[in-house]
Amino acid sequence: MCNLKEQRRNLKRAGKIGLIVLNLKKLNDYMKNFLVRLFALSILFVSSYTFCLSQSQSCRICGSWRWEKNDERHDFLLEISIKDSLIFGRHCYILDSGNKMDCSMESTDASFKTQISVADSMTVIIRSYYSNQKGLVKLELKNKKLYWTLIKAPKGEYYLPKNAILLKDK
Repeated sequence: MCNLKEQRRNLKRAGKIGLIVLNLKKLNDYMKNFLVRLFALSILFVSSYTFCLSQSQSCRICGSWRWEKNDERHDFLLEISIKDSLIFGRHCYILDSGNKMDCSMESTDASFKTQISVADSMTVIIRSYYSNQKGLVKLELKNKKLYWTLIKAPKGEYYLPKNAILLKDK
């Protein structure tokens, strides 16, 4: 049998071990909470990074584009921007030295809008400013040039090129 002195010593040791176990449990709970928070923050960071990356990649077509065949008699401009996870476009087509135009002077008057896409090609419903009728246009980015193809013309009178190769303004 243990004497009283040894029993007290064993109780102190057990108490210290119990405190160590209790502290390890608290530390373990703290580490679990920390790891859960770290995991949640990393998911938030990755999703934010992915969203920003997809927006920057999808907006390679954003900017001002000018027809490579522009001259004194013909001028075709296309402005594409991104806002609130949508791509907006405005066009201006001037023919016969300004006698015929399909343009809007309003900066907020989009001729098309579509969802963000990471593809280099998209088909959009476009509105003619002249007739206010809708048509269908394919836009395709190849070798730093934007190819415009009018797939379905708007009804009525309109002024849009059937095909155009656009260069990005610098």
